Amino acid sequence: MVSSPRHHHEAHMQFVVPSLWCRDGSVEQPVKEKPWPWQPRVVPSLCANGTDFVECIKHKSGVYSYADVFCPTQKEREDKEDLWFQLEELKVYRMDTFAMGVTVPMHLVLLSLVIGSSQGCYCEHYPWGSWSACSQTCNFGTQTRHRQIRMDEYYTQNFCDQLCTKQESRTCNQQTCPINCQLGDFGPWSECDPCVNKQFRTRTLLRPSQFGGQACTEPLVDSRPCFPAKLCSIVEVDCKNKFQCENGRCISKTLECNGENDCGDNSDERNCGRKKTVCNRKYESIPGVQLIGSGFHILAGESRGEVLDNSFNGGQCTTVKRNETRKLYRVPANLEAVSFQNSNFIRVHKVISVANFTMKESDLQLSDGFLKALNHLPLEYNYALYSRIFDYFGTHYYTSGKMGGSYDILYQYSSEELQNSGLSIEESTECVRTETTKRVFFRKKKKVSTRCTTNRMTVTHEGSILESAERSVSLVKGGMSEYAAALAWEKKGAFPGHRVFTDWLESTKDNPVVIDFEVSPIVDLVRNVPCAVTKRRHLRRALREHAGRFDPCQCAPCPNNGRPVLSGTECLCLCPAGTYGTNCETRAPGYTSVAVDGRWGCWSEWSPCGASFKKRRTRACNNPSPMNGGKPCEGQWEEEEDCYVSVFTDRDAPCINDDEAKREENVLIGEPESGCSKPDPPEYGFVRNEKNQYAVGEEAEIACVSGHSLIGYQYLRCLPDQTWTQQHVECQHVQTEIRGICKPGQKQVGSQCVCMSPEEDCSHYSEDICVLHAVSEQNVTKPSCQYSAEMCLGVQSFHFMHAGPCRDNSNLDWAIERAKLSTNSLKKVPCGYDSCYDWEECQETQTQCSCLMPYQCPKEEIRPHCIQMETTGRKRTVSHCMLAAMKCAGIKLQVLEQGSCLP
Repeated sequence: MVSSPRHHHEAHMQFVVPSLWCRDGSVEQPVKEKPWPWQPRVVPSLCANGTDFVECIKHKSGVYSYADVFCPTQKEREDKEDLWFQLEELKVYRMDTFAMGVTVPMHLVLLSLVIGSSQGCYCEHYPWGSWSACSQTCNFGTQTRHRQIRMDEYYTQNFCDQLCTKQESRTCNQQTCPINCQLGDFGPWSECDPCVNKQFRTRTLLRPSQFGGQACTEPLVDSRPCFPAKLCSIVEVDCKNKFQCENGRCISKTLECNGENDCGDNSDERNCGRKKTVCNRKYESIPGVQLIGSGFHILAGESRGEVLDNSFNGGQCTTVKRNETRKLYRVPANLEAVSFQNSNFIRVHKVISVANFTMKESDLQLSDGFLKALNHLPLEYNYALYSRIFDYFGTHYYTSGKMGGSYDILYQYSSEELQNSGLSIEESTECVRTETTKRVFFRKKKKVSTRCTTNRMTVTHEGSILESAERSVSLVKGGMSEYAAALAWEKKGAFPGHRVFTDWLESTKDNPVVIDFEVSPIVDLVRNVPCAVTKRRHLRRALREHAGRFDPCQCAPCPNNGRPVLSGTECLCLCPAGTYGTNCETRAPGYTSVAVDGRWGCWSEWSPCGASFKKRRTRACNNPSPMNGGKPCEGQWEEEEDCYVSVFTDRDAPCINDDEAKREENVLIGEPESGCSKPDPPEYGFVRNEKNQYAVGEEAEIACVSGHSLIGYQYLRCLPDQTWTQQHVECQHVQTEIRGICKPGQKQVGSQCVCMSPEEDCSHYSEDICVLHAVSEQNVTKPSCQYSAEMCLGVQSFHFMHAGPCRDNSNLDWAIERAKLSTNSLKKVPCGYDSCYDWEECQETQTQCSCLMPYQCPKEEIRPHCIQMETTGRKRTVSHCMLAAMKCAGIKLQVLEQGSCLP
């Protein structure tokens, strides 16, 4: 007789162990007698697959009954079987004690164990309800769902209230909230400009659009025709003793009729008789040379129109040779230096550098379009007209940098699969880098962990962790468009192989982009044009106003430390390595940082000019503030400038040229009988305590305008002979100062150069170099920034071998020998990344040391060695320099002892 489930529940509820099972068959015969109050029994199958789980209970009378039946999965059935055999071995109850209705103190412990381990309640009896609506439409909302619970007998008997999760939540609408653009009202109309016969009015950008918000379609500048009350005061170009081109450019008369378009409009090649030639053959231009002549808008982070004419050769036939092809290219007059180099690789993110360039510091040839724009600027200040220069040509120009390409591979994996693979985040990241290096970049790794090919993710993808990725995206810059398109893929089957990458790599040599650079203000190029001083002054004023209107400080912080830039009226996010997406919202698997770097908020308004003729403004590091170990804001929180008081406020602006020594405020009324006239300040400088006459012994203080620092002693003393003390003083651009003083591995802090931190200051991409690890005597590839920083800090465990990554061990023996010989060298001279020793020299055209020939060593036997030549067996005494030079030349010898050979 089988008792009803309800009767069983009422009589034995406190003793029920949930979810033990019985097999299919007859209920009359027990499967096996066990000393337990609960016995597994065979009962008729109630499930379709015949694998029911049944709670079976043996009563004192020996009759078995079951409380409930449910249909499990295969995994749940196996788990229950394992649990039964574990319980069978415990034997914590005695049958006779339990039969008398008495329990021992271990009962509650065992019951808790069984509930926690067996997962007795099959929670899927109670399905989940629908997800609720998201709590927010953007910016990481949450939504929840609840389990639909029925308070039936199964729920109470199987401890479902304790075992089942009743509520779940998840994030939703993770995208950042869109910000709509908002413009201010137009200001008043300007005076009628006599050069364009128009009036202008402007309005400010109150809030730029960002994160897909509604853009502003209306213009920031409005104009209307008008009738001027003044005459246009644009001064015509005067080339004096030079040839004047039709477009206003002035060139040397020696460039006429030389067969080259030096004017840009070919006006120097008209009406020519016999033409002279500059080069005896035709050379191609350096690939990408026009790109480095483009302007750069530093607020928008993008290139603009051409400001430098890099097709101008200046009548010179200067060429440069590419190393691997031996092909010659023509070097334009604007370039101070250019050099080609082999491709180098950096981590999975690859930066391929094919050429370095450096512009001249002066006498740069401007592009035709930029020159015309400068010549048509009015003498009266007009923000609308002057700010157009920055819209069309940018705010800065390239002074030096590298050309090449970049290739960034990003892999996206299921978090659950990564967790179940058995690999840590560090291991999975290294596996991705290893396989990418082998498959795409076709470079062998010395050691590949078997965990990369034999984990739970790769077994279903033929041992490939890359094929296990849910999504794979490549971001490509530079190279020919068809090869770049072949690499810029999303995972849809075929993986880009080594051939595709090699084709693109080769194409970057002829189709490079600017990948790393330094810039200077475009205002510095405004020279040798009509009224250059006046126009530079107006351009600086317009640039300050333009920078205030379009400062990225108005943008909201970008996710994952993205850098905000303001392009027009829209804020964009420039993503750091390891992040991608429209707003840098998506992370690559290896990007786990939670640090938030600080960024500056907007500057306050300038304070009124004080008694010291200075004005100040401040800003705060709160957009965002640094959090979770993020970097603080770089730069000063306070800025101070000298007040500029114009003497031409109520009259027409004067035309001041670069070569004019006299200005209205410089004119003296009579010569002083004693003392000194006002000294001439250096370029970009001024006299702080300026006046027309100084007494003997009185000092004049020299100061520099914003963006420049003073080099030399700032005080000049008036001498009795009415002259000033003669000493060098100049105002040097801050960027030039840093680039000229600090050595590799150093950075400038204030006025001093200090060693960089390999961890904190070398997160940017730098070229790879091959170095020797002195302890292990193995060659390793290392980022040049990290190597230079360690050398600056005195870490001597690495020795430079060559630029670019390590490819083979062909020069390893000499590198090991060189490191040993260097310990006794008296000379150690820096040479690029290298250090030259007694037997080496650093040539001006090279960036690493080259060995002397043995006969070039000094004749003195300094630190002698006794050697024996292997070919002749002859013994001889040589200096340390000659010993190393002979070994470098590959001469076979044996060192017998230190010191001179005994007779």
